[in-house]
Amino acid sequence: MSPQPFWQIYQEHNESLKQPLVWHTGVDAGFFAEYSAMLNAMLYCIDRGYQFRLYSADANYGYADGWTDYFKPFCPEETAAWHHRYNIYGVASWRELHRRGTLRTMALWKSKLALRHIVGHARAWMQYGRHVRLSDSVKWMADGAFSLPGLSEQVTVNEAFIALDSVAWRFNATTQAEVDYLAQTLRLPRDYAALQIRGGDKVTETALLPPERYAAAVERYAAGGHVLVLTDDYTLFERLQQLVPTVTWHTLCDPADRGYVNAAFTRTAAADKRQRMVRFLATMHLCRKAGRFIGSITTGPSLYLLRIMGRRAVPIDCDPAVLPTIFTRNIAERSRVAMDYLAEEKKK
Repeated sequence: MSPQPFWQIYQEHNESLKQPLVWHTGVDAGFFAEYSAMLNAMLYCIDRGYQFRLYSADANYGYADGWTDYFKPFCPEETAAWHHRYNIYGVASWRELHRRGTLRTMALWKSKLALRHIVGHARAWMQYGRHVRLSDSVKWMADGAFSLPGLSEQVTVNEAFIALDSVAWRFNATTQAEVDYLAQTLRLPRDYAALQIRGGDKVTETALLPPERYAAAVERYAAGGHVLVLTDDYTLFERLQQLVPTVTWHTLCDPADRGYVNAAFTRTAAADKRQRMVRFLATMHLCRKAGRFIGSITTGPSLYLLRIMGRRAVPIDCDPAVLPTIFTRNIAERSRVAMDYLAEEKKK
């Protein structure tokens, strides 16, 4: 008899728990920021003994039902409309905002969120007749060692992340068929590399690395081979082709794409949103299977792939030895690490 897959073990364990926590996904960030936060919340629930439930009916990456537009369900799902406004993530403490020097600019926003949290918990009590934890209850980023159901030994936070990824990252039948079709259109060989290069609104969070930086990494790790490119700007793909003409380049990026802007994407019509999301998920699926991945610690998809692919993934703006300490840092902290690393590299 083959061993029971972890996703089944997780579902049985989660269903056995009595105290629920309802996590709201797809609030206002890019998909992988939302996805990583969800996995963190799942681990929080395992650690505290809470049943993980999901609210995704209004997910910014969805077009009809949210999570199950693309993936198989893996936990109980809530649909009450009040979650949209009142089940919202928590923010940094007053002390932490003061430490960051953002207390003055964030005080009003934090106060408004605090009022919404109060209303949310009141609405939860009215619906469930008992105390039910919501997204603002998760105030930590997982770190240390953890006990997972079905495993006799404790695991690291990254091992736990990979295990929970196997629970959540399971396409539904329709998405899987579309992903398989798109993969076939690329005609990738068995041995290929992959990379992500960002344009679009990412420049509002961090300095974007130029194509020349990626080209140098490709010449080091995939010279003369096949390389799949995950990008939101087709002109970046064209530039890579010019920089390294000895490589066979592949992408699912539309030639009309000129940079992803999350706020615009969330307002996209349902059919177009699904098409773009499936193309993105298909490219991520293929990146996961690549023999080598090249990416930046400052972008959500790359950070995710650097985390789950282990030694097959190479950061171009960070010392690989410190990667395990990077995964739980916020974008501002990761940007500083990247800038310091690149500055030191220039001195050599």
